[in-house]
Amino acid sequence: YINHGTIHIIQVPKGSVGLVSESNLPQLLSEGVHIYDSATLRFVGIKSKLESQIIFGTISRFRVQKGEVGLAWLENEPVFVEEPGTYLVDSSSFKFVSLMAASEKFVQLGAKKIVTVNAGEVAVTFKGGKLSVLQPGRHYIDTIDHIFEGFLSTQQLAIKLSEQKAGREALLTCETKDLVNIGIRADVFYRICDPEQAIMQVGREFIPELVKETSVATLNNIIRSTALGEIAQSSNASAVSMSDAQKDVQQAQALGQPSAPLFFDKAHDQFLTKLHDDFKVRYGLEITNIRIEQFKIMDQALSQSIAGQAIKTAETQSQLANLEGQTQIATQQQERDLRIQQTQAEAE
Repeated sequence: YINHGTIHIIQVPKGSVGLVSESNLPQLLSEGVHIYDSATLRFVGIKSKLESQIIFGTISRFRVQKGEVGLAWLENEPVFVEEPGTYLVDSSSFKFVSLMAASEKFVQLGAKKIVTVNAGEVAVTFKGGKLSVLQPGRHYIDTIDHIFEGFLSTQQLAIKLSEQKAGREALLTCETKDLVNIGIRADVFYRICDPEQAIMQVGREFIPELVKETSVATLNNIIRSTALGEIAQSSNASAVSMSDAQKDVQQAQALGQPSAPLFFDKAHDQFLTKLHDDFKVRYGLEITNIRIEQFKIMDQALSQSIAGQAIKTAETQSQLANLEGQTQIATQQQERDLRIQQTQAEAE
């Protein structure tokens, strides 16, 4: 830039624009040499064309790249610019605001909104005070009375049922039929099958609370009607529901022996029977599963007593097995001696 009196020589490098004002009117100069003879000209500076936005007085120059949305005001109305390109606007009624990533799920400027709903969720909005649930897709809203509330997942969700925490354990304390307190580690799985009904009947933020509280109460009722022995199904102080137990059941059935199902499996069926249909009809929620991983006797003395009894039982079974083995060995020895005597008698 060279200035001498009223003479101005401005050289704008390649890839740049020059900023000048003449008589308080802003101008953007293109690449090359510009000569002015003006007493009111003022040179402001040089800007790179690569800049995402250049705001100079009433002039707005901005670049919208692929994957971006430009936000601006034009005559007090919000405008979204989604077509990639370079834009130059010289208007006092235009105001460029910002650039946002097109991947943003919610874009808003004034009353205008873009709501992108992904698969596995819905968007909660209220139009004129009435609930309007938006399904997966890209939605454009341009009315002031259409308010975006948030997103709501329709995928399967899990809630841990617990009342107390001990170290890393999160256990739900229940009381059995014989008044023994046990701690259960359990998770309940659910999904929202009718979002509109769930929101109207429960409220978006209260759904997890309803599922958890009802699940805890239902599981407590099931445990309260069951004896400790039925839950344990063994002499162990703690037990888990494992698929290996199914093999034992099948083997017992094949031998014609009693083969009651594991309590956890029975509790699973009772739990779903009580809640599945009721929740679906009343709240638009589907209780899909409950996973009971293990239980623990909370009374330490009782737990140790059962564990001790289990050890004694195991020792007794081991002794019986050893005795049976010794008896079998003695029987085989007698049979072998008898065969030797018979062979000697025949030889004589």
